[in-house]
Amino acid sequence: MMFGYHLALQVHGVDEAFEFHRGSGGFASWLSRTRGWSMATGWDAAVMEDLPGEPPLDAFFRLVDEYREFAGQPSS
Repeated sequence: MMFGYHLALQVHGVDEAFEFHRGSGGFASWLSRTRGWSMATGWDAAVMEDLPGEPPLDAFFRLVDEYREFAGQPSS
């Protein structure tokens, strides 16, 4: 779904920062730096593999909120 959103931004020429590239976006870099996680298979795989006791969607949105706080962006 994130890839589709990013593709739509490109296709329609929307100049919007996209922080969720699988291995190299701001979110992935932040996870790697703050958690020590490898981004070799993307942040989505890292969330599922490195937080086995938490439902992946819950973990994702919790981490996005933490990332937005770090980056100074409003929470969802």
